[in-house]
Amino acid sequence: MESSASNIEIQENIYDVPLIIEVPRQTSSDDESSIVDNVRSIITRKNSIELIKAARKKLKPINKKSAINKSSIDVKNKPPLSNTKPLKSILKKTTAKINNNQEEEFKNYDSLLLDNELRRLVAFKNPELPFKKDINFDIIKRSIKNIKEFYKDTQDVLDNDMNGKCISKSIKYLNSGYKYLNSDKPNYEKSIDKLTISIVNSIPNSTELGLAYGARSIALYNLRLLSDSLNDIERALKNNFPLYKKTELFYHKAIVLKDYYKSNNKYIFDVLEEAKHCAKYMKDINQQNKLLHKINIIQTTSTYNEMIFYKIDYKYYKPDFNNKQNDIPALSTLVKLKYTKKYGRHVVATCDIEPGQLLACDKPYALVVHPDKIYKLCWYCGKQTWSGIPCDDCNQVIYCSSVCRKTAWNDYHEIECKIIFPMRILNLHENLFMAARLTIKAYKEITAEYLQQKIHEYDQVEDPAKRGFTNDKFLSTNYKSIYSLLRRKKNLDKLLLGYHHGYCIMIAYLIITRTSLIGYQEKSSLDELSNNDDFIFLVKLININLEISRLNSMMIDDNSNKLFRIIISSFSFFNHSCDTMTCQRYHGDEMSLTNLYPIKKDQQVFINYGVYYDVMNLNERKNYLKKHYNFNCKCYVCKNNWPTTLLYIKNDEVVRYNRELIKEKFISCYNRYQDALEALDNYRYHGYLIDLWSTYKDVIFIIKVLSYILYPNSAELFDAIQLLNGILCITSQRFIQLAPGNKLDIDIKKNLVTNFYEI
Repeated sequence: MESSASNIEIQENIYDVPLIIEVPRQTSSDDESSIVDNVRSIITRKNSIELIKAARKKLKPINKKSAINKSSIDVKNKPPLSNTKPLKSILKKTTAKINNNQEEEFKNYDSLLLDNELRRLVAFKNPELPFKKDINFDIIKRSIKNIKEFYKDTQDVLDNDMNGKCISKSIKYLNSGYKYLNSDKPNYEKSIDKLTISIVNSIPNSTELGLAYGARSIALYNLRLLSDSLNDIERALKNNFPLYKKTELFYHKAIVLKDYYKSNNKYIFDVLEEAKHCAKYMKDINQQNKLLHKINIIQTTSTYNEMIFYKIDYKYYKPDFNNKQNDIPALSTLVKLKYTKKYGRHVVATCDIEPGQLLACDKPYALVVHPDKIYKLCWYCGKQTWSGIPCDDCNQVIYCSSVCRKTAWNDYHEIECKIIFPMRILNLHENLFMAARLTIKAYKEITAEYLQQKIHEYDQVEDPAKRGFTNDKFLSTNYKSIYSLLRRKKNLDKLLLGYHHGYCIMIAYLIITRTSLIGYQEKSSLDELSNNDDFIFLVKLININLEISRLNSMMIDDNSNKLFRIIISSFSFFNHSCDTMTCQRYHGDEMSLTNLYPIKKDQQVFINYGVYYDVMNLNERKNYLKKHYNFNCKCYVCKNNWPTTLLYIKNDEVVRYNRELIKEKFISCYNRYQDALEALDNYRYHGYLIDLWSTYKDVIFIIKVLSYILYPNSAELFDAIQLLNGILCITSQRFIQLAPGNKLDIDIKKNLVTNFYEI
């Protein structure tokens, strides 16, 4: 900037960076008139007086000394202050010429409140603006033009304002649910599935919604889910349930309450009285008399059904995590974070660690339910639910409770609700849903006004080991920790032209045209949006979050049942090994990490990215990891080229252990584990699990002995490690099938041999 200009800072700053207006050293009358014209054109478009009155409470007097941008002034050639005409006097003349009666409104202000358009123009000329440097505008604009042909095929989907709710679809699935419920051989699980779809497609407070809740409560009762059935009955009564059917509903409620309390009580009698009161509205007199007769029988008898469906509370089995670090609360003091150029950020042991120690425990920053389970798992917490409640505005999610629904709405679903239906129609991968979720949470957490500046600050951190830290503390609940997981920033140009970039543009288009996430809603075409800087930044951020999700999120599954995808920033510190060194478990709302065999001090701690040496050969593993995670695996398994077929290998110290004792202990532990699996299969009937604490200790003893005398890839040690992994995973979250005779398919992740190898 030239030395003949003085610099005055505008106080209100939408980009949180200095905004500079140049004022000429000597201002002529022509210059003043041009300034007057410019300001008049701005104020004419907006009601300036109302704006300034509203902003007066927010604005504070500017410190004139601090308002000068010292870095942009040439001290040697600094002009005399007497030759610089103050901006305040110019603004006074300006306002006087616009309206003499309005001069008093500007009297005590050192700056004029400019509108967003002018401030954006001034800010964009500032070379220090962060997103001007790190976004390749040409690449994104070119990709938007290249996607036009594809956009034409999906334009009807993107421009359709429907949220998915459909009354005809609700009625269709309501009738289908009735058929499964009232058939000669009722299928209650399918009935619940159909009625849930009817519920999510129903309009709030509609008769269809009340009927669907009422019918589902009957199916839930027959499966002995009593509390779920009672919840659905209350929801049916609150959602315009037909008056002529209320007698049946109250009668059903009394039966459920009787089984729930295992006796008659005053509350049940009150419900039966309500049923009698509503009987006069029934259309069929014969049916009315039959129902009244049944009500009298219930009042005079005390029999009830004792059978209850027991549900596992996975949070109850969460391990105690008492030895947390101060700087990284998700990690145990048994490990520490380390950085090297070879391994990047990774985790090493601070001491010798015995098997079965808790190394990390953390909650996910974001969770996205798999498309096959959107009507079976809570969209917020991932809990399996049979009596889920819908979003009032869209038909794509359910929640296990009103608490989860309200929390999700405040955190992200308020925005997500308006774009999720077209995203489902386009059949987008869950990684794209995760990218949208991360983007929404970033804007919600930091706000659109400061997000670009914050991203710029995150990129300026030079120490790779400290990326994502806030005041020397790594908090997994902050978006800053998620953004720090971006690894391929140098290849961002290629990323912006990648296969999924077109989908990122579509998501950005849905967000900017349907919501006000970025601070305003823009109803424009893609051609017009290609010149919108906020849209360009939004596209880039979605691309970045997609890359973060693709490389760092993990799918939680139960054998072949994919449940949901989560992302936990602290767990991304752990590098991959093709061996099974640790066990990851999900307990309701937290992920825990436990080591399966001894770890030496300063040895790196690994997790597995889903590629196991006993399942895939070396080339298959390397190709998979290169394709999905963009790195060449150099773990000790790949370096030594462990064979896919497990071998029994022993060292010279094999004589030091009693093979008969180890063999006997192993078979005993395995049999107890099988008994525990059978008890888990039948948990819903009896409500208890077998205590495996002593078995757990015995297996740890076996692993310690075998790891001392055998090589890591010996078959005996492998089987013992898989047995420990299976014991730990018994209380991790699972997906339960309700159909009778359909036992839970629960087994160790790998094929555990039933007969211990001969030694």
